[in-house]
Amino acid sequence: MTSAPVRFRVGEFACVSLPDTIETLLEEHLQLMFPTDTDRWLAAFRALPGSLTFCRNILLVEARAQRLLIDTGNGSADPNDPGHLLEQLRAANLPPESITTLVITHYHPDHLGGLVDESGRPSFPNARLVVPSQEHAHWTQPDVLAGLDPADAAAFHRMVAAHADRLTPLDDTAAIAPGIHYLSAVGHSPGHRAVLLESGGARLLHLADAIHTPLQLNALDQAPFDWQHPAAAAATRRALVSQAAAEGLLVMAYHFPFPGVGYFRRHGDQLAWEPYTASAP
Repeated sequence: MTSAPVRFRVGEFACVSLPDTIETLLEEHLQLMFPTDTDRWLAAFRALPGSLTFCRNILLVEARAQRLLIDTGNGSADPNDPGHLLEQLRAANLPPESITTLVITHYHPDHLGGLVDESGRPSFPNARLVVPSQEHAHWTQPDVLAGLDPADAAAFHRMVAAHADRLTPLDDTAAIAPGIHYLSAVGHSPGHRAVLLESGGARLLHLADAIHTPLQLNALDQAPFDWQHPAAAAATRRALVSQAAAEGLLVMAYHFPFPGVGYFRRHGDQLAWEPYTASAP
């Protein structure tokens, strides 16, 4: 892990993108991600001018007296694929104890795993936990929990139990903090949410897992991890990407190459990913 945190502003919000993991995307990964129409995906991949990475990008937002973290990475649950968020925070002089609010976009392990440490204690001991109401309602149904792998179900129980006294389910009408709201982005999971930041006329749309790689920008009907509700996920992806491109929104995407911050630019009938730079408008 060599990439340093990237700092930028959205109006009055001071933002930091931190890499939980950075992995070089290989052809064999792409074949697993897109088992249909694989030749087309490989051709697009081979035409890239350089290598492509697949990351877990964590957004930290400082808003007045609050320090919010959007998603928590993989944590230590999987020793073969550990997250590095905690060490990244400490190296950036952002101790976990300083986080006041954790914002979860959906209940997949690579977004929830960093909530607790190896012993099941909260990794962020002073933070309240904000979760999407629809997502929470789905994954806490007894029949849904019963259908999970036992190890995954046990890990989920530990994470929820560790935060039971400070867990706040929110719908899209309630502010997470002034200028910070959920947006419906269902499909990748039943209650998957994007997050919109608005401050001083500036906006950032955090897409979470609505889109996974820039390769998808001109094939928005296909995604590698939308096995539950693919049609709904494709409709969400088309709507959010179109909005971001049309309005010139600053975008963050959880799995895009680090720091996952940039713009969707339209060139004729094609879309391209333009990574953020300090001089970008």
